[in-house]
Amino acid sequence: MIDVDEYRRLRELKRDILGHSLPPELVRRQEQLIAQARRLRERLGDPVDGLTEMMNALPPADDEFMPADNRPFKMEAEKMDADVRTQAEKTFLSLPREEREVIISHGTALRLSELRKRLFLAESKVRHFEGKYKVTLAQLDADGLPDDAGYEMHEDYIMWHHWAEVADKVKSDIVSLEEIVQQGLYVGELSYAGY
Repeated sequence: MIDVDEYRRLRELKRDILGHSLPPELVRRQEQLIAQARRLRERLGDPVDGLTEMMNALPPADDEFMPADNRPFKMEAEKMDADVRTQAEKTFLSLPREEREVIISHGTALRLSELRKRLFLAESKVRHFEGKYKVTLAQLDADGLPDDAGYEMHEDYIMWHHWAEVADKVKSDIVSLEEIVQQGLYVGELSYAGY
């Protein structure tokens, strides 16, 4: 980790080597942030030292809180969660088979509808970035960002990856739910739920 002064020195060295600098408004903003960081460092001390101190004060990862009755809190929480799940499952399973099938079918249809909307949004965002930069994300990943890529392109690249991952996940979820529908669970009711 380098301090603020070292960062500034390296940035100036890079600017001298490359022969170009940031726009004046970004330079002013950067100088304001550096000044604020120095003031905070003077007031609060080195952030690395503070973080180290805070991390050392945390309990070990395997530490379990022990309530007054000496039962591990973690185990009690897991038991409560299992009890709630078991109760919900018991209630659901107590319904007649036809009612369970309708609930699953309607729930599946509603969820598929939501997922398809989310997929449309994610794919629209990916197409937007592809149109804006005239390249696919796969090609951009293979070639890397251009040397002259600005702040906006870096931000777009991060969001582009996000929406591509969302699209992939949603497609996977849709396939899983469509398997439920294809198993023949009261498909006649699906049309009423927006399928």
